[in-house]
Amino acid sequence: MAKGAKRASKGGNKGGKRGHRKPKRSFKTYIGRVLRASAKTKLTLSGRAAAILNSFVCDQLDRI
Repeated sequence: MAKGAKRASKGGNKGGKRGHRKPKRSFKTYIGRVLRASAKTKLTLSGRAAAILNSFVCDQLDRI
């Protein structure tokens, strides 16, 4: 190949629409609201605990 040769560009998705992902169900905002409303003190929830509760709520709603 010559020094001035150009590389072929990747043939991506030119001019097309991008695919949209389905939004992930999350109940973290509602879990936080209930926690703050039910407790008189300022309780917080760690990210890991919020993820566990979120998956628990999703599992329970899937069973219905």
